[in-house]
Amino acid sequence: MQLRNLINKQILVRISGLSEGSRVRGVLNSVRPGMITVMSPKGRHIIPIRSISSVMKANRVSFSLIQVIVANFSSNNVTLIDSNPRDIVNLGVGKAPRDIGVTPTTPNGSNVYVLNSGSNSVSMFSTTTEASTTIEKGIGTLPKRIAILPNGAFAYVTNFESNDISIINTGTNTVTQRIKGFSGPCGIAASSNRVYVVNSNLDFVSVLRVSDNTLIGKPIPVGSSPDSIVLTPDGSKAYVTNTVNHNVSVISTRNNKVIGKPIPVGKEPLGIAVTPNGAFVYVANNMSNTISVIRTSDDTVVNTISSNKLFFPLGVAIDPNGTVYVTNNGTPNNLVPNSGTIVVIKNNMVVEQINLIDARGNAGDSPGAIAIAVFPPLF
Repeated sequence: MQLRNLINKQILVRISGLSEGSRVRGVLNSVRPGMITVMSPKGRHIIPIRSISSVMKANRVSFSLIQVIVANFSSNNVTLIDSNPRDIVNLGVGKAPRDIGVTPTTPNGSNVYVLNSGSNSVSMFSTTTEASTTIEKGIGTLPKRIAILPNGAFAYVTNFESNDISIINTGTNTVTQRIKGFSGPCGIAASSNRVYVVNSNLDFVSVLRVSDNTLIGKPIPVGSSPDSIVLTPDGSKAYVTNTVNHNVSVISTRNNKVIGKPIPVGKEPLGIAVTPNGAFVYVANNMSNTISVIRTSDDTVVNTISSNKLFFPLGVAIDPNGTVYVTNNGTPNNLVPNSGTIVVIKNNMVVEQINLIDARGNAGDSPGAIAIAVFPPLF
């Protein structure tokens, strides 16, 4: 059944994907690209959905408020995965997409920024309409990582080969400033007042003050060949993966100094993410095919997740429910040619492996970065 056939009829919309489902019953008023409008006794609800094909019997429509987004380096696309019902679409972007940034959720959804390291550009699209634009002017050479301020106003892009940072005004999607003074800038993380930048060539972290985009304080020394960085939700700590030393450095953002000794993890730690409640940090150990779980209260590894479904794990993202998604840069147990996989982890157990191939036969190859977009709630 096509959703448009239900216009002016009573429907029951069930929103799943969060810890508790929600429902809206009312008259379907309109269907537009990426969204529907339902008139209910409680008012007018504009409900963003990326796909309008999932119509169930008895006029029930089910869709997910959570979307997983994967950058596929070799196939020049991103994979969009709706969690419930499962729907996979591969969307073309620039060459060699390497990282993803998602703006905070608004009534109109979120904007997704994809760094194209092979074409020195940034692709932007909306989670509700998938309308896209490309930002090229002002992006440096080999853009590698992106961080968006908590208020969504600006995105900071590290340019690895030109040793600088581009700042994008997300309202105009233009680069407003280029900042020099880095060496192999790689991982980046942003709080409301500071931006932390990993300098992989010199093994330290630089700190930018957001108010004037000025480098402040002394560089913070970490381990050898640092790669990724993540801030805890309260902004009190930063965790940095050191690929050569096979460990993670912890920085106190109160004084911008390293806390204690580095935390040993698996071989060549790369991707890193923190749970929404800030209790745990998950680290992808690329060369040991494991995930290390660090408890932030005492910075101790409390679990090491291993599975034959993990194969060169690279990117990590965690949704609001605490479900962990990991990209496999290799293809274990995968019978689909040129299609990468991700794994889903719940309660520290790998529960699923997903091939990045959509209904049209388009595949995502060599997945790396991964991010979560959350559609706005109805109430």
